Amino acid sequence: MLRGFRKFFQKHERKAFIILAIVTALAFGISPQLINMAGQDENPPGTIYGKEISESELRSIEIRWYNFTSYIAGYISKNPFVLAKAPHFSETGFQKWWDAQKEGEESIKGQYKSWQEAYFIKAFTLLNIAPFNLADYEEWWNDKPNKYSESLAKTIAVLTATADRLGIQVSDDEIQGFISSGLPFFRDQNTNQFSINYYRYSVEREIKLTQAGFEKTIEEWIKALKLSTFRQEGEFPSLQELFSQYILNNEEAKIKWAAFNPDEYKSKVNIESAEELEKYFRDNMPAYVVPDKLQAEYIIADYTKLKETIREPTPEEIKNYYDKNLEEFKITDSTPVTPTATHKKLEEAQEEIKLKWKELEAKSVAIEKTAEIKQRIDILLIKQKPVDMEAIAKEFGMHYEKTGFFSKERVNEITEAMGGSAAFAEQAFEYEKDIISNPVDCGKGQLIFKVLEKKVTYNPPFTMAIKEKVTRDIIKMKSKQAAENDCKELRTKITASFTEESQAISGKTDEEKTRLEAEIKLRLFESVLKNKGTPINQSSWVKRGGAVPEHEEIDADFLDKALLMETGDYTMTESKGVYYLVQVNAKRPPAAEDFDSQKPLLENEWMTKRNDDFNEKWRVEIKALVNNMLPPPPAPQEQESKK
Repeated sequence: MLRGFRKFFQKHERKAFIILAIVTALAFGISPQLINMAGQDENPPGTIYGKEISESELRSIEIRWYNFTSYIAGYISKNPFVLAKAPHFSETGFQKWWDAQKEGEESIKGQYKSWQEAYFIKAFTLLNIAPFNLADYEEWWNDKPNKYSESLAKTIAVLTATADRLGIQVSDDEIQGFISSGLPFFRDQNTNQFSINYYRYSVEREIKLTQAGFEKTIEEWIKALKLSTFRQEGEFPSLQELFSQYILNNEEAKIKWAAFNPDEYKSKVNIESAEELEKYFRDNMPAYVVPDKLQAEYIIADYTKLKETIREPTPEEIKNYYDKNLEEFKITDSTPVTPTATHKKLEEAQEEIKLKWKELEAKSVAIEKTAEIKQRIDILLIKQKPVDMEAIAKEFGMHYEKTGFFSKERVNEITEAMGGSAAFAEQAFEYEKDIISNPVDCGKGQLIFKVLEKKVTYNPPFTMAIKEKVTRDIIKMKSKQAAENDCKELRTKITASFTEESQAISGKTDEEKTRLEAEIKLRLFESVLKNKGTPINQSSWVKRGGAVPEHEEIDADFLDKALLMETGDYTMTESKGVYYLVQVNAKRPPAAEDFDSQKPLLENEWMTKRNDDFNEKWRVEIKALVNNMLPPPPAPQEQESKK
């Protein structure tokens, strides 16, 4: 039995490590305080597949997995490259993971409320863990601080219950084999062999679980692995399915089409009366509503300009900066197994330090300057004296700017000019007229702004300018309708003629009937369009995912849809606002002998798509079970009966 499970683990060791990585990442985001908070929620017992699970059971799962993940996190922090030597994780995969740890903090730290949250979210993003995705973990986190640990416990409960329902069992031998052979944590450092004494010591003293509690956690982990294997394996594409996909990907076709561009109909559109304009205006009022707008003025202490005024740092200041920020000058030359890290020497980093030091000093000066400016403004307001923002900016040697009126839709244009920070965009429309902001970091510098005027949303009168816009909109709408109607009319005419002519071949064999129907469709498509005077375009031989060099208006999406049809088939489609009546004029299959060379790629594509579809379906299923684990409140009659 032990040997059988070892084979199972070896076969699925990558999946095992991914689950290990899940719980490792969780450890960086879960604190004992949050675990304690989770236990304070006195929810009623829930059910999974009709099986009752109590709050105390969920609490037990939560604590066990928290203790286990805390231990793993500490182990990896001390022995990160030990894991790279194991077959669980490829060298490339581990290097990606390791690089992410080095650069992840600064790149994402500012996006989240705390470092624990940032690491938690980043870890799951990097690992791309199925069946859940990043949005699920963010939802867990944002719901309430301890939601992710609570949801993890519920997820483990759901996976375990699902495995039990399917009859998936884990023996004691499997658990012991997994611990002794599959985990690197309990090996003697000298012999690299599993040590029962070290195992017992680690579980009781470091993981802080009973041996039974730890082995229960491992049992749940193995069940999750087996469940994933049970649900995903055993389904493979047939040779016919692969060959059909090969044909679809590689067959070539020639297509014919007629284009119906609304722009070509504009000159034929008539506006019947002034009443038509007014009615369209009233019926489509939301399109003409003038949104909230405001005008603002601001003073900005520009970091770049201030940096030009900053003196050179002294040797002592350079040395202090270097010592305090040594990590900025780390040079890593490593492989996942043998990392070596050095630092730039002080002499080599001097010019870089000077620039960084000046940047920090410039920001410090900007903060001081805007604090002084705001103090001056506040004193003027207390004394009920007018505040001349432009004059104050000039007095302090800062830049002054006055904006035009802008709406929320255009606020990003103003924000970009300020340095790209969203601070102004988030605050501007919250301020009333004549209110002056506190200093904010706008990316380019420290900013103080004042709202000069506000215009609220209103329905505009039917002025001449509005009439012109309404006229353009009606012409655009009618042109689109005319183009669509012409396209539909010709398609209907071809179909009616085909229905009539195809009656004459009703007694033919299937093969003859297919050939004759294609010939009739090809002839009718050509004749009906020519009789109408509609230009017909034709492509060269093309295939899916390609392009038609002679006709730039035919994009890959348009082409892919057209190539799903058989010879003679026609359809109506829209692309980039233009309507098309399109027909497959001829098809030719790829060389059959090329199938063998493409078969491995086709199998991989098929399995990837199947697994993606499976994971998404399973993700939704598990998430629904987790979210709906607790039963709904009893119906009124049930409550009455209980009374």
